[in-house]
Amino acid sequence: MLSWVMGCREQSNDMDAVIDPEPYVNSPAIANYLQQEVAFSSYDGEPFCAYDILDIQQQEQIRALSLWVLCQEYYQNEEGLQKGGAISVPISLNLTSETPEFEVISHRMPRDGSYYPEDLEEMFSAKILAQLKQESTDERNQRVKMLVSQVLKAAQQ
Repeated sequence: MLSWVMGCREQSNDMDAVIDPEPYVNSPAIANYLQQEVAFSSYDGEPFCAYDILDIQQQEQIRALSLWVLCQEYYQNEEGLQKGGAISVPISLNLTSETPEFEVISHRMPRDGSYYPEDLEEMFSAKILAQLKQESTDERNQRVKMLVSQVLKAAQQ
């Protein structure tokens, strides 16, 4: 799994310090969690996930990662490698603060329909919400294309 990192800053009462995103880039712990808890399989295939780190915030003993996640199932048939079920969604992922031995504790995804905007406001900082709202369709499509490329590459290995 590969990930792309946007600006990551720690939010606290006393400082606006940059949190090093490196422990979370290409993390097997995050990859395994996303494949087990977020991805799904519609054709008995194997899901692959990639993510874009939008932000990192420290909240007491928990570190919250704001991610854009793409999980895509791939399966083989007589015609070769095929796509199955997929999901592309912003996620808030809660981790223990210890690095490099952090653990993923939980996640939250926005619900569908009319709950989606409300859930985004509860899940993400004002900075991330503004960033997502200002993002053009082309920019969002670029992110998804990058993530699709990453999961396809992983599926072909």
